[in-house]
Amino acid sequence: MEGLAVEILEKISTFACTDGGRTGCSLSLTSRYIREATRSARFHSISLVYPLSMTSDEQIKRFSSFFFAERAALSERRVPRLRHLRIPWTPAAAILCETFASELHSLVILQSWPPSDHVDVSGTEFPLLQELTILGSGLEFGGVYPHPRLPSLTRLHIAAMPSKPSQQLGAPDLRLWSARAPHVTHLRVSLVNDTKVVLLAQLANLVAPELKGLPLIFPDLEQAVVQLPGTRTAIRTSAQEWDLLMAPFLQGSPATRPLVLHSQKSDDLQTIRSDMERDWLERMAGGSGCWVEQ
Repeated sequence: MEGLAVEILEKISTFACTDGGRTGCSLSLTSRYIREATRSARFHSISLVYPLSMTSDEQIKRFSSFFFAERAALSERRVPRLRHLRIPWTPAAAILCETFASELHSLVILQSWPPSDHVDVSGTEFPLLQELTILGSGLEFGGVYPHPRLPSLTRLHIAAMPSKPSQQLGAPDLRLWSARAPHVTHLRVSLVNDTKVVLLAQLANLVAPELKGLPLIFPDLEQAVVQLPGTRTAIRTSAQEWDLLMAPFLQGSPATRPLVLHSQKSDDLQTIRSDMERDWLERMAGGSGCWVEQ
């Protein structure tokens, strides 16, 4: 390996560093030549979520300081680019996302618990972001602006999580998300307690807006997957309402876009976080992630 040119090693290490930082750490512990040759690729994908402990704001600040130091030490041609990020949502995380918003390709946000108040990136544009996964309320991205803040986003997964312990798992406003990210082709919504039928009321916009003269949302949509949570009574009632609403589409009415309904396998947040990590890693490696129909 040490006989290879730096440029070749950089390309190889970029393909290898798609596991959230583990390979990058290993490369930094090898020979001096390999360590220096791969410095620009070691931050290609970073996960700041730790399986056995909560990530603190201070830990994210320390990572940011180290990353800035690495960037300052390298020439502009070799400056590290942070393309894929998985991070718990804290004030320091928001600053990190704002700082590198122009270069991110995929982003996974896991709402911290208890959640941080008034932490958002509502004034930030993510011009290259293609995939976004949120375990949380989705309020992190603010309202609608004169132009979309997520113009390149094609895959959006929202797992609705309450911002307060006493709140139920509410449905996201898909009309708002369509304005933020109008070019989404793959949409997944899960962990939704839709007792107020907020999501149900938006399904016609997704499946066949022409049938009811409704405005089109996500005009480029190719796949929509909605997962209901477990087996609680309130959810079963909601599912019955869902079946009633969806009956015209599921019984042969001319739906213009497909909708897949699934039952959520688990309501355990640790399991969901693990599944999100697995899907994120699969997508970076060229796999389908959560977009495989089950």
